[in-house]
Amino acid sequence: MLGAWIMGIILLGLGSFVCHHSIGLSLGKPSRPGPGFFPLGLGVILILLAVFYLVQSARREERPSAEVTGRIHRTVIAVAILCFYAAVVEWLGYLITTFFLFGFWLLFIERKQWYWVLFLGPIAVVGVYFFNILFSVQLPKGLLRGL
Repeated sequence: MLGAWIMGIILLGLGSFVCHHSIGLSLGKPSRPGPGFFPLGLGVILILLAVFYLVQSARREERPSAEVTGRIHRTVIAVAILCFYAAVVEWLGYLITTFFLFGFWLLFIERKQWYWVLFLGPIAVVGVYFFNILFSVQLPKGLLRGL
């Protein structure tokens, strides 16, 4: 329970830090946002989620140790998957690495069946591809550089 409170306070502090520093940038107008507009919005969302997390943690009862241990293992696996993603995204490219990230996440964190991975993985990649086209985002192409 103490760990949940510490995490909530850290997230609250991070959101406040982001909001404080984004105000120093030009916020612009809603029709023409400046460089601080997007970080300010993300900071506010992070603060709201941290408050929601703290309220939820206050209402929750202490969990048994076996469940906590299982959650810690899933957390370690999630961090390992994200580190793998960060290590190979430049070489493999964003779309291929996103497919593998999504697949590993579904298999090992969400514990879905392999056919869901094969069905939902390409949908995630197509969604990311359309996001790139819609917002003209430059992401690493990796092995798909010539396409």
